[in-house]
Amino acid sequence: MGPTPFRSALRNWPQWLGLTAVGEIIWFSVLYPLVPRTLRAACVLALIPLPLAGYVYLVVYLLRRLADAQWNLRVRQGITLVLAISVGCVGFVLLWITETHFDAEVGYFLMHRR
Repeated sequence: MGPTPFRSALRNWPQWLGLTAVGEIIWFSVLYPLVPRTLRAACVLALIPLPLAGYVYLVVYLLRRLADAQWNLRVRQGITLVLAISVGCVGFVLLWITETHFDAEVGYFLMHRR
């Protein structure tokens, strides 16, 4: 693959900033019944998905480099599949860390009907 006339998505930092904000909203939506009880817990919970965003950035960079590689198609597809599964595993580990290590500072909050 040759260079395209479009600007690379990796260099478009406002797009990544917007995707990170959407990721934060999705993160707190996934954690919905768990609500932080303290400001410190809220700050830590807000910072936890940032390594995932960095890892996704790295995977996108690697996939972009992999598209230009002169390897066999099946090898490239296999590496792409492994990288995609690894992103899911990292997200699962972050959810597990949140639920396991923040039990004392995170409580369940369910909306009650009046």
